Amino acid sequence: MKKLIKTFCLIIIVMMVISMLPMVVLAASPTITVGTVTGKAGDTVSVPVELSGNTGIAGYEFDVSYDNTKLTYLGCAQQFDVFAETVAFVSTKSDVANKQGSVTVTASNDGLKDSNVNGKLAVLSFKIANGVTTDTISLTVTAQAASANDIENPFPLNGVNGAINVTPAPPAPVTPHPDYSGTGTGGNNGGTGTNGAETTASGEETKDIPDNSVPQALGNIITNNSNPFETGKKYISGYGDGSVKPDIAITRAEVAMIFFRLVKDGSKNDIIVNPFSDITGNEWYAQAVTYLASKGILRGYADDTFRANEPITRAEFVVIASRFYDILDDATIPFTDISKDYWAYESIASAYAKGWLSGYPDNTFRPEANITRAECVVIVNRILGRPSLDKIPDSLRSLYNDLSANHWAFEDILNASVDLQ
Repeated sequence: MKKLIKTFCLIIIVMMVISMLPMVVLAASPTITVGTVTGKAGDTVSVPVELSGNTGIAGYEFDVSYDNTKLTYLGCAQQFDVFAETVAFVSTKSDVANKQGSVTVTASNDGLKDSNVNGKLAVLSFKIANGVTTDTISLTVTAQAASANDIENPFPLNGVNGAINVTPAPPAPVTPHPDYSGTGTGGNNGGTGTNGAETTASGEETKDIPDNSVPQALGNIITNNSNPFETGKKYISGYGDGSVKPDIAITRAEVAMIFFRLVKDGSKNDIIVNPFSDITGNEWYAQAVTYLASKGILRGYADDTFRANEPITRAEFVVIASRFYDILDDATIPFTDISKDYWAYESIASAYAKGWLSGYPDNTFRPEANITRAECVVIVNRILGRPSLDKIPDSLRSLYNDLSANHWAFEDILNASVDLQ
């Protein structure tokens, strides 16, 4: 009898072990792999997430973390290689202090194609930040899954990390830009530059506005190297909803208005022939644009348009500001992303030497990135040499409903919003 009981117990133990074997094998086998792709700064890239070694999972969850100063998460597209139908939930997190973002995808199966099928689970889309040069951005994955016969007890999956390899952008052409002033030295302020037909990076020809001399009526100011601006004048204001929108890209029209408000020229409000087909003369920026175009400060396109509402890049802005002053000869810059044959090199180098500019911590300037309203104000304040506010009154601190005291350009923006004695 005792022998029979022992035999029965042994059989029960063996059956229990056998019943657990599928779970053990399942936990050790499946692997989620995040792909490795290649792109350039500013590109949108698609990263596949795949399942292999599947022996019958009924649900899964994976989390992919990344450097959110270099990547922006755009979205997740479900794939149906493994599941006929999937109910998925996508969530994101951002840890600014640690420069880490993450995207988590949780899915349950509503129609398994085959208990052992493998393939894509999802495709994640990211945008590579402007200014990122040669780099490998890691995509770190953690994952878990549950089997069909034990959905309540998930187990960890093997994970293979992916990456986005950032390759250098092709060298910038020497003369592709709407605000390029010709070849040779002194192009931005007259001098010995050679003018002619110009093209944008996309091959679009730009309007050829002669620039054979220092802009009329500004010449004596420029050649004397003095300030052509009213340095203490208020030059920005917010929007009708009480905001100032410091971190959005500034437009060509807004840049024109800043310099128009500041320039010292008693005739700037005189009637001027409008050369642009997309400006009727009734727009809030019309006088500013036509005046500055007549002085050679602004340029339009070959189709006679100005495109006032388009953004402006950091390089474009510096070139326009530099046209009010002499360019410093033989100035150099420390930025790793601007070569000497870059179309705006002389203007940027001169502006840097004058203390107008500072780059990013990674020693780049990111000339092709759109300049924000806040960045524009900080540079203009440096150009003007505006005195700092001794004490910011409480009424001024709350001037804009979207500008907090923690914003990096808080004081500069408030400074530019008031008339200084």
